[in-house]
Amino acid sequence: IPLETLSHTIKLGKSLGLKTILNPAPFSEIDKQIYKLVDYLTPNEHEASSLTGVKVTDLVSAQEAGKKICELGVGVSIITLGEKGVLCTRGKTDDGIYLPAIKLSEKVIDTVGAGDVFNGAFATAINEGRDLEKSLTFANKAASISVRNKGAALSAPYRKEINNL
Repeated sequence: IPLETLSHTIKLGKSLGLKTILNPAPFSEIDKQIYKLVDYLTPNEHEASSLTGVKVTDLVSAQEAGKKICELGVGVSIITLGEKGVLCTRGKTDDGIYLPAIKLSEKVIDTVGAGDVFNGAFATAINEGRDLEKSLTFANKAASISVRNKGAALSAPYRKEINNL
């Protein structure tokens, strides 16, 4: 998405009183003022590293990066960590909510699209009025199911699959 479109969309969403979610993938430099309009920023560990300068390799470094993201004015930092799970940070002094990756009996086949599935499921849950932890859990389950299938869009699970997990 062109940066002008991103900027316009975030500003428009905020002006309408909507919750804003930004997945900075692939990472590129944006106007720092935009971060102050973002309710939920959802980078993976590589994007979080690029944004903050903190090499995210474990939970401690993810906490540090999450706090730096919140210092930019973002309401909530949600760093997806692949097989390590997800860490959510809600401010400069918050140690965060950590959810480990969900281990399923099926093997991981393809991780392409897992971040998109996570973001779509998270946005769905937040929009439905679920609290933050339940929204993270729903998204974590969806992404865990998606990596058991090949492809991006075709790997997205149905709600019934997520709810049954």
